[in-house]
Amino acid sequence: MQYLFSSLNSWFIANRLCINLDKTNMMIFPSSKKENITFSLNGKSVIKVSSCRYFGLQIDEDLNWKTHIEYIYNKLIRFVEIFYKMRNKLPCNILKSIYFAFVHPHLLYGIEMYANTGSTYLNKLQTLNNKLPRILQNKPYNYPTM
Repeated sequence: MQYLFSSLNSWFIANRLCINLDKTNMMIFPSSKKENITFSLNGKSVIKVSSCRYFGLQIDEDLNWKTHIEYIYNKLIRFVEIFYKMRNKLPCNILKSIYFAFVHPHLLYGIEMYANTGSTYLNKLQTLNNKLPRILQNKPYNYPTM
């Protein structure tokens, strides 16, 4: 691994590029292997992490997407209070546009990857996604969503 990383760095230098070691991490798949692998470049070691952000997706070493789902949930939970405050002040078509502008894209981005996880991980996100349109439509808690 050290040899490959050094070769990659040589290619970067030859092409007038550089590796930002502050942003470079490593993960081992699957995480059940508890090997202590380390490598460094120019005396600075690359840090082993259990999850990292890659193109907006939180990838964890177990590939169960629990970290990403929690990340999306924490982003969207802020809208509950906002939606409660504005549901009686704006017309329905504007509220629908707000939902599709601010909530829906977060749910759809990378769904091909993280939706393959277990339903127990997705339940939290699905419950929140059912709650937000129900709030905007001023419907009771037990109103059916599907």
